[in-house]
Amino acid sequence: NNKGYGLRPGFCGEWSAGYAKENGMTGDDCGVLYLTANTISSCVPRTTGAKEKFEEALPDWPTEREFEADYDGSQEKGYNAAATIFTANPQIKNWIIMAINDEGAAGATRALEEAGLDSGSVVCGIGGYLAKLEFQKETPSAFRATAFINYVDVGAISAEELMNYILNGTEIPMDTRTPATIVTAENYIEVMKDQ
Repeated sequence: NNKGYGLRPGFCGEWSAGYAKENGMTGDDCGVLYLTANTISSCVPRTTGAKEKFEEALPDWPTEREFEADYDGSQEKGYNAAATIFTANPQIKNWIIMAINDEGAAGATRALEEAGLDSGSVVCGIGGYLAKLEFQKETPSAFRATAFINYVDVGAISAEELMNYILNGTEIPMDTRTPATIVTAENYIEVMKDQ
């Protein structure tokens, strides 16, 4: 069937808004960038959820300092999408970036570094598989957090739904949202220990 798996939305928006508040990233030189993938149905809620939670936490954030850039989910396209936004908005010196996956977050991080904007910026991804490499660096990068999706959970949920269908005739939902945990350099080893 056309079963879809997606992340429960909002994790990155909540974390990023909290980070922005704690670090005074609310001035006129601060901007928000959502790296989107609008052609991938399971990724659309990641962006809308992040945006809703960010705006809920910071309701006075000016919309003229919010940007979206679409990419195909690859690191290279994430880099290009972010770099284009940075070039078009030189008034923004500090970026709060949320991507639909770790590839986009890593690409945006490299684009920040190339533009010399990384020291005052922060990036949050989704996945965990590339973020852990950033967290292991001796000098921390702007890629500070990710919404970790435990793929063991995805397999377990799939198996349970299939068995319920086979044994009980319970319809398999057409859409299932998986849980996630925000991981940072401080907690990723503990949270991701079985990965």
